[in-house]
Amino acid sequence: MAAADDRRLLKLSAGPRGALFIVLERPNAFWPLLVLLALLPGLYALRYRAMDTGGALWGLRSLNVYEARDVEDVLDLGGVTEERVLRWRSPLGAWVTALVMWIWTPAEPLALVLVSYLATAGIVGMGYVFGDWVAGPRCGFWTTLLLAFHSTLLVPAQSPAPYS
Repeated sequence: MAAADDRRLLKLSAGPRGALFIVLERPNAFWPLLVLLALLPGLYALRYRAMDTGGALWGLRSLNVYEARDVEDVLDLGGVTEERVLRWRSPLGAWVTALVMWIWTPAEPLALVLVSYLATAGIVGMGYVFGDWVAGPRCGFWTTLLLAFHSTLLVPAQSPAPYS
């Protein structure tokens, strides 16, 4: 075994520093990973969802919009809903959930939480766009990674109510 002298070690170490993770310098290379980070943690959260009172009330509000016969019932202009918890919520979530119920069936439990899941996936995707805009693709990647597994973001994806 030959011993390395100091001159040879200094010559080897004098080269330019390289990036440790080369893929972080090529943002187009990790788009599939970013899509997986946006979708897979939410799927795990959907698998272990639980229905609470707010989610059940939101489901009833969406069913009322789904079964509406005229425009006044859909818009709910007077705030005549019985649910005090949801009285001041924007009706857009109920409209989109009713649209998902119309595409599928109201009996499908996934129709209630699909809107929250897609909103959460959109938030994770927008985290990448914001991080890329602020400090480059490396920051966007780390922002996406941290957002995708953050429990404060995953818990609302389990509920039908529009918390995301």
